[in-house]
Amino acid sequence: MKSFTRIFRNKIGMTLVETVVGMFIFVTVVTTVTAVMVPAMRMFARANELAEINALFDTLSAEILDDASRATHIEEKDGAVFITVNNAAVWEYSVDADTGVLLKGGVALFDARYYKNKTVGVGCAAGDDGQFSITLTISMYGGDLVTARTYAVRPVLMAANQYNGD
Repeated sequence: MKSFTRIFRNKIGMTLVETVVGMFIFVTVVTTVTAVMVPAMRMFARANELAEINALFDTLSAEILDDASRATHIEEKDGAVFITVNNAAVWEYSVDADTGVLLKGGVALFDARYYKNKTVGVGCAAGDDGQFSITLTISMYGGDLVTARTYAVRPVLMAANQYNGD
């Protein structure tokens, strides 16, 4: 029987023990790296999703608040928000039931193919002293993420009309 030291002095090739130890070290390193990378990738995907939602909020709120700030009349009816600008142009903000896309006068305000799996809701409530609360809600079709932002709007033209007695 060969001695233990002679086994490791064999220069011809790798022994079974060396192969098993090498595989064990390799599997340990790969498992450790994977255990660190998987949560990091999930965190990155979540941060990317939140960045997309914030960009969508910014785009939609800018459009709605621009019209609402110049409004002479705001009302919610049948699940849609109607904003009248200069007593003439009426913008209807509604949600397409099939795609969940916010529509302004029947035209989509964002591309449902890019913002897949997201649905949008819009609502309006009249407050005290001519102030309105417009609420945008973005939710995920298959996920647990549901976000809402409420914007307080006091339309300048509406306040001016009330001040002048119109």
